[in-house]
Amino acid sequence: MNEPKENPMTFKLMIRYNNEGEFIDTVYPPCEYQRAVALLKSYRGQWGNTHGYIIVPLLDEAEVA
Repeated sequence: MNEPKENPMTFKLMIRYNNEGEFIDTVYPPCEYQRAVALLKSYRGQWGNTHGYIIVPLLDEAEVA
């Protein structure tokens, strides 16, 4: 029998521009954790402490309903 494929949890990278105000979405769509971490490292390497970044887990739609 085919067992249902497990959906990996997705994450989004968010930015706090110039470390002021609220965190907002970056241009990247939600992705797996490893990709989000790679993006975070890339952004921090390029921008240093100019902007703040966080990785936010997204709830599965089934969990919200």
